Amino acid sequence: VPWKSRLGNGITRFFFGLIHGGDVRDTQTGLRGLPGSSISLFLSLPGERYEYEMNMLLAIRPNEISLVQVPIETIYLEGNRSSHFKVLQDSARIYALLVKYIASSLIATVVDYVGFYLMNISFPDHLIASVAVSRSVSSLVNYLINRDIVFKRKNVGKMAIVRYYIVVIGIMAANYGLIKLLSDTVGFNIYVAKVIVDSLLSVISFYAQREFVYHR
Repeated sequence: VPWKSRLGNGITRFFFGLIHGGDVRDTQTGLRGLPGSSISLFLSLPGERYEYEMNMLLAIRPNEISLVQVPIETIYLEGNRSSHFKVLQDSARIYALLVKYIASSLIATVVDYVGFYLMNISFPDHLIASVAVSRSVSSLVNYLINRDIVFKRKNVGKMAIVRYYIVVIGIMAANYGLIKLLSDTVGFNIYVAKVIVDSLLSVISFYAQREFVYHR
């Protein structure tokens, strides 16, 4: 396998697996069979060349499409000279979507903290209301950004939405309980407690969404 293809596929495969789970052995292959029911979805995706191929992979889980990998023999003619893959340029295009995915989470986090702060100073004795309102707003912001900007798909699977909010409610309940435990029992400042709890729950939320919300 030529070094450009090996390097590009190796890096992309690592980050794709980290964020979306599973092990896609070859993220660059253009040899793909598509079910007839998904043609309209894939025709609507943005991008060209390798960027488009990555967008196809990123659209699989949100739209609950099964991925079946069939082993093939890979043959590179003349060291893959005909490949138009440019390691830096095309990788930047591919990872732009991953960067947008991470950015949407950061924006939602800012909304969550601002909402929590405003609710807490307005209603200092109502922690559950502060957590519920801030989490509800931030989760909606995160969902809308992912739907309209990151994936650019307004017609995601209905069950994925239901599972998403099951996770949100579970995280919200854990958020309230742990913040109350650290602030009331241990004596942490409530904002410090929130940072600690959110850091822990963000990891749990990430894997819950990857393995439950968009799992297929």
